Amino acid sequence: NGINILTDKSASVRAVFKGKVSTISVIDGANVVIISHGSYLTVYSNLGSVCVKAGDQVSTKQVIGTIKSDPNDSKSELHFEIRKERTPLNPSMWISR
Repeated sequence: NGINILTDKSASVRAVFKGKVSTISVIDGANVVIISHGSYLTVYSNLGSVCVKAGDQVSTKQVIGTIKSDPNDSKSELHFEIRKERTPLNPSMWISR
């Protein structure tokens, strides 16, 4: 349903497009942020910290949090998903490099 992106330890996570933060939750000890972009949703999982709240408007490339870090590892991983309503899409087309 998404992709895992290897990052540097505690890397910043940015919104891929402007939208409204619809949900922030915790799953297995990590934060999950869901942003609504009209009929599209982006899902950012495995965050250690979050600097937005539900209802916030975010802009393209705005930092929304940082990756959760394992103190015994120099790398971390973001799980990223895109959905059109309930249908999963290929997120690699939305990522800015």
